[in-house]
Amino acid sequence: MAVYFNNNVILQQINNKLHAPGIVIQTVNTLNTAALQNATTTPADYFTSNSITMTKSTNRLIIEWHVDLRTNDWGDGVWNLAYMDLIHVQSGAQLAYTGYIGEYTNNIKHSHRSAVHTPGSVGPHSYKLRGWSYSALNTSFNGTGGWVGNDNQSYIRITEIGA
Repeated sequence: MAVYFNNNVILQQINNKLHAPGIVIQTVNTLNTAALQNATTTPADYFTSNSITMTKSTNRLIIEWHVDLRTNDWGDGVWNLAYMDLIHVQSGAQLAYTGYIGEYTNNIKHSHRSAVHTPGSVGPHSYKLRGWSYSALNTSFNGTGGWVGNDNQSYIRITEIGA
C-alpha cells in the first residue's frame, strides 16, 4: 500500500518500514577501539564498517565517521600532517578525502567527517577508512594508552535516507 501526495511524494511501506523521501530508513553503526600506527606516506587500512543492505537502490547513504589521531608528539616543532580517506569497499571508489589533519608540534585531533553516497544497488555495502602521514612521521589513528583528549573510540555510521 502507498499514499500518493499531489507533490509527487509517495509514502509507502517497504520491508515493514515506512519509506518516504528524506526519511531515515535505517542506521548501521560500527565502533572501533583498535589503533593504527602509520609512519609512511602510503595509505593503510584502518578499519571497515559493518555492511548495510538498502531497502531501495535509489536511496542515499550518509556515511559519517569520527577518528581520534595523534601526530608527532615529540614537541620538536616539526610539522606532521595526517590524511584519511573513505573507500566504498565493493567498488574501491574513494568517496571522501580529508586533506591534511594536523598542526605544528604536539597535537591530538578529532576528525569528524561525512559523505553522501548513492551506490545504485541495494548492496550489501561497506566502507573503510585509511590513514597515512604526509611526512612519514609517526601517526597514531585512535591512539593508544588513553592519551589525554583521546577516548580511543572511532566509528563509522551509515544512515540510509529515502530518495
